[in-house]
This record gives sequence, C-alpha cells and structure tokens, in this order.
Amino acid sequence: MIGVVLAGGTGTRLWPLSRELYPKQFLEIGSDKSLIQRTVSRCKNKADEVLVITNQKQSPQLEKELSETLDEVQIIEEPLKKGTGPAIISAALFIKENFGDEPFLVLPSDHVLDKDFFEVAKKAENLSSDYLITFGVKPSYPATGYGYIMPENELETGYEVESFREKPSKEEAKKLLNRDALWNAGIFLLRPSILLSEVKKHCEALYQDLGYKEYLKNYENHPKTSIDYAVMEDSNKIATVPYKGKWKDIGSWKAIYELLSEDENGNISIGDDIHLKESENSFFYSKNRLIAGIGTQDLVVIDTEDALLVVDIDKSEEVKDMVKQLQSEDRKETIVHPSQDLDEI
Repeated sequence: MIGVVLAGGTGTRLWPLSRELYPKQFLEIGSDKSLIQRTVSRCKNKADEVLVITNQKQSPQLEKELSETLDEVQIIEEPLKKGTGPAIISAALFIKENFGDEPFLVLPSDHVLDKDFFEVAKKAENLSSDYLITFGVKPSYPATGYGYIMPENELETGYEVESFREKPSKEEAKKLLNRDALWNAGIFLLRPSILLSEVKKHCEALYQDLGYKEYLKNYENHPKTSIDYAVMEDSNKIATVPYKGKWKDIGSWKAIYELLSEDENGNISIGDDIHLKESENSFFYSKNRLIAGIGTQDLVVIDTEDALLVVDIDKSEEVKDMVKQLQSEDRKETIVHPSQDLDEI
C-alpha cells in the first residue's frame, strides 16, 4: 500500500496562523511537529512508499518542513490548484507508471488519527480490487460541518454506499444519525485501474488517457473539481469502511479547541504570558506578547506579530469569509506568515 498525502490546501479558517504561503498543514498545534510532519511520519511507518501532493507556491515551504525526510518521500507538484480531483488522478498516474496497480491510501495532511487507522486500512485492501473505498467515521453528535455517507449492503470488511449527503441542517443530521449514517472523513483507499476507469465513465473531461508527465503538462485544461463530485457521488463501485477510532479534521479554531485539553474552567491557553480571570470556554493563543482576559466566554483570541483575531468560538467557521474580504483588499497578512521572508519565497 502506498501513502498519498494531500498538502495543497490553504486553511483560511485558521487565519491568522494559517496563510496562503504558510497554510495550516505547516502549523505546530499541540505538538512540536507540524501537521504535515506528523502525517508523513505516520505514513512512512506503515506504507511502502509515500507521495506528497502540493502546489508550486507552497512547494518551497513543504521542502523545508520535510527536509529531514525528503529522500524518503516523492513530491508531486501541481502547476495550478485544481482541487482533489486532478491531484488524486496525478497520484494514480504516477503510481501506475512506477509501481503498477498498487492500492494507495489518500490522506489529508491536516487530519488527526489514531495509530490503529492504518490497520483498518490494511484490512480493507481486498475491497480495493472491486471498489473505490471511502472511510466513514461513526458520528458522536449531529454535526452540520461534515458530509455524510449512507451505507447499505454489507461486505466482508465494509459496506456498499447507497448515497452521499452534503453538509446537512441540524434536523437532517439527527435523522441521518438514526439511519446509521457515517461522517465522510475524506480519506480514500484506491487502486489506479479502478479509479481511472470510473473517472472515464463519470467525468471524462478530467482524464483523457494521458501519461503522468503529459497530465501535468495539460493541467490548466483539467476542470477544477473534487474527487467526490467527479467520481464518488456517481459511481456504483463505492464502498465505505467504518472507523471507530480517534479522528479529527483540523478545519477551524473550534475543532482545535475540541482536540486540545482545557483547564478546569474550559479554557485553553497556548503561550507563556496569558492571564485569565473569570473566563470560561475560551481559547487564547499568543507567542509574542502579554494577553489578559477578564470575563470572556466562548471566545477565540489568536495573536500573531502582524494580526489579531477575536471571534465567537461558534462562529469560527466564518473566519474564511473575513479572509476573503481581506484578500479583496490585497492584505499581505493573508499571504505571508511573519516567520517568512518574502524575498526568499
């Protein structure tokens, strides 16, 4: 099994720590290693080979992050950001030409997983000869921020998929839980032959019998799309394997708050000079200056050298909208991290 790590996202919901040229996969949160370092390390220990997919803008920073392991991983550099559809097809073509019809496990670089996940994936390898496999997580609450998978006929190590549901309303999510729906983890186990065959059936514009190098040369002509939309939602060769272990998509400040350990008042402080009084269920981050909070509730405060974010924890998904507004004003604070030298990028 080959590990494929998707590392081309921008993570705007984690601004101001995450920037266009220093996205969330490069952040060290709750660990002395970045998310991409942790994901690649897990893959190296379990997979036969590791590929990392990024884009040209982020490639220099990725090489810095993986400097100690560059000789042990292959980097696929997308000429343009086109979504997970073209990215995963690029990986499939590379694997087909270099390793044959080997199954490959596609992992986002910003997810947190228990160590036993790879054992679950290994057991599912036999399904990959007939199905495109997506992993589903047993829901712990009726989340509205995740897509859902509706399983049906039971297979040896999973289920055939009846349908997918995009991010539902709260009431819809409750009904889905009652029907044993699973969260769509965005993790896939694929075999090049099955994937490319299904892409030709359901999204022919995405793949025209090109080799790996030709596919990259023609990248600007490929549609911008996700693998879910291009193939998974229409194919009748989809299976899901439930995963009951720890899983977290680090997609917002609230998600990080839920991942880390809070104090007796429900507060999380990252930084050496943060002082709180009568504060509850709040998340403070500052490595640069003294921060004092009095009477705060359900608040996220993220302080960097050049920007300060203050947001209600339940509105942390909306940070991406603020970033869009700042980008429209050409604010460099959305592009470069304070730790980066623009002249070196």
